[in-house]
Formats: sequence, C-alpha cells, structure tokens
Amino acid sequence: VCENVDSLQHACDIAERFLLGLREGFEVSGTWLSMSASVGLALSTNGNGDPEELLREGDEAMYRVKLSGGNGISLSPRPQ
Repeated sequence: VCENVDSLQHACDIAERFLLGLREGFEVSGTWLSMSASVGLALSTNGNGDPEELLREGDEAMYRVKLSGGNGISLSPRPQ
C-alpha cells in the first residue's frame, strides 16, 4: 500500500522498482535469495476509494498476472 502516488506512471514505477529489487536478490541469514512476484495495482483517483474494494480489485489484477505466467504487473481496469 502506497500513499502520495500522483499518477498511474508513478504507481507503475514503484511496482517496477519493487520487482527489480526482488530479482536482484538479497541475503537472509547467510543465504542469497532472489525471487519474482506478481503485482496487482488498484488506484483511487480521488483518494477516497473504499479500502475493501481497492484490495479486491488489486487482488484480481494480481491474479491476472499469475494467469499469464507471473512476474509482472497488472492494473485494475477501474480506477476509483
């Protein structure tokens, strides 16, 4: 969940940096890990989107990524 996202491009940039960080990897207790993720984005254009609805739409967008092979980003088709 991110606050102060001012555009769709800003949200996509944040998600891309997140995915890049996971791909580059990190060390945990002496073990090097890297992973992929499926990210679903749901945006509230007025800042007052219903949290439950935004979560549901983000979850649906994430599952679209998973169905297409994962490791990517999908946007909810209906920004709030």
